[in-house]
Amino acid sequence: MQLRLNEMTAEYRHLVSAQLPGRDYEERVAKLTLNELSCLEPNHTVYRSMGKAYVKSSVPHIQDRLGKVIENASVDRQKLLTRKGQLEESIRAAEDKLERMIESIKSAN
Repeated sequence: MQLRLNEMTAEYRHLVSAQLPGRDYEERVAKLTLNELSCLEPNHTVYRSMGKAYVKSSVPHIQDRLGKVIENASVDRQKLLTRKGQLEESIRAAEDKLERMIESIKSAN
């Protein structure tokens, strides 16, 4: 029981400290870039990074890609928030169960 509680707590910490902020950052960068691209003409030449190289692309193409990034980040964020809520509930239930077990052992002695 204690091992399972530790595993859930570790997953919760990883979720809160790494995954959620990562999705927020990804979405925020995409929105800022999309905002900057909206000032450009549709036929303007722009470049996007691909690994260590830059590839020539059109403004509408990059806007479409950024829109998908924003949408995916939002969906992932919602899934992560749902998982966070499930973990919080499971952790509370496991802690309560452990406390009840400890109390029953103490009362038996």
